[in-house]
Amino acid sequence: MVSSRQGFTEISVQVVDYYSQQVLSSWHTARAYLDSKQPPMLNLPQRDEQVVYRDPLFIRFQWYPTSSRSGWYGV
Repeated sequence: MVSSRQGFTEISVQVVDYYSQQVLSSWHTARAYLDSKQPPMLNLPQRDEQVVYRDPLFIRFQWYPTSSRSGWYGV
């Protein structure tokens, strides 16, 4: 789902069989809070760092979130 909309919204769904087009459920509507987050920032490996090849190969990844606020916080 690609959307730039943020905040509370209503989402409605109805299940329909793809092949027969038979309606399998009634419409159901729910309210949801949509929030757009930024991707995490990578700490390790650092930019332009050379990763040494070893057998077995072990690469440590470490990152921190750019947004500490949860979409459900304070709702």
